[in-house]
Amino acid sequence: PNVGDNGVHASASPFEALAERLNWVGAALEEDAFGAAMLKAGIPKDTIMAWTKDPQVEFEGKKQSLFD
Repeated sequence: PNVGDNGVHASASPFEALAERLNWVGAALEEDAFGAAMLKAGIPKDTIMAWTKDPQVEFEGKKQSLFD
């Protein structure tokens, strides 16, 4: 095993874990417990899906990854 080829992974946040499940295992947003909770809270699916693409955001005067 190494950093890229391992059997255990810990995500930095519940949202990042959701993005990884959608990407890596093809989970459906509506069938994922956290994704379904976000939808139920009124966050539009298009917004959630845009956030999962790790957009660049302004932070402390510079652009960086949303997940960092």
